[in-house]
Amino acid sequence: MIDKELRKKMEQIRVLTRKKITASFAGDYLSAFKGRGMEFEEVRPYQPGDDVRFLDWNVTARSGEPWIKLFREERELTMFLMVDLSPSGKFSSGEKTKNEMAAELCAILAFTAISNNDRVGLSIFTDQVEKVIHPGKGSRHVLHLIREVLSHKPEGKGTSLKQALEYSGSILKRGSIIILISDFMDEDYENALGYMGEKHDLVCIQLQDKRELTPPRKGLFLLRDAETGEKRYLDFSDRTTKAEWVRKGRERQSNLLKLMRKSRADLISLDPEDDWLTPLTRFFIARGKRL
Repeated sequence: MIDKELRKKMEQIRVLTRKKITASFAGDYLSAFKGRGMEFEEVRPYQPGDDVRFLDWNVTARSGEPWIKLFREERELTMFLMVDLSPSGKFSSGEKTKNEMAAELCAILAFTAISNNDRVGLSIFTDQVEKVIHPGKGSRHVLHLIREVLSHKPEGKGTSLKQALEYSGSILKRGSIIILISDFMDEDYENALGYMGEKHDLVCIQLQDKRELTPPRKGLFLLRDAETGEKRYLDFSDRTTKAEWVRKGRERQSNLLKLMRKSRADLISLDPEDDWLTPLTRFFIARGKRL
């Protein structure tokens, strides 16, 4: 049985997905993630502007008229969504948490993937891998996947990107599309990330609340680490405190960008409170042009 609250959330996700997945967005996704190659489909009469390299000389010789070969992209890629639902994802300075945004991203990416005949799988992790759905197709499969993200009650109290990456690497075929959704508040996962970047098409989506880079203008705040439970007061009226917060945030982001480049991974940072579909679309367009 699906309880009323979960049913309501799923309906909200379904409505959101219908609104945001346009033909243009699906096309941008298609160009951002290429198929494995091209296979012959048919021949047709040559038309001005066709690439002469694809002339079918046998048919042309028999008919006395130029004919061109048409090819179809071999799609059927595998997208694997790796979703970090550790306690730090519950943080929000606005109305939507990182974990809620992760569910929306999973829905949009999964439905877009199956609309292009790709297969979609899922792993949910904290400091351990807690749920795995092997890649499949169809709307029913995607709805099952979304329901698992929305209803999952994490058991872990921390984050282990290393363990999640190593597990996914052990079950996936080479050349899969890996979408890693996390705030990347973790350490000691560099080697595992590098391995995945070498074997797969790796895209990292960083969920980042604006307060993690830009502190409040002023005031005394009690901060609690969602994973360790550690508490401390910070006075953002103090210029030194505020400057140190900004410095650490920028340093953390700079180190993450360097790691992504080293690991051959793409990185896009999204804020749950912003219009994140626009930067995601721009990312797909830019990636398609680069490939």
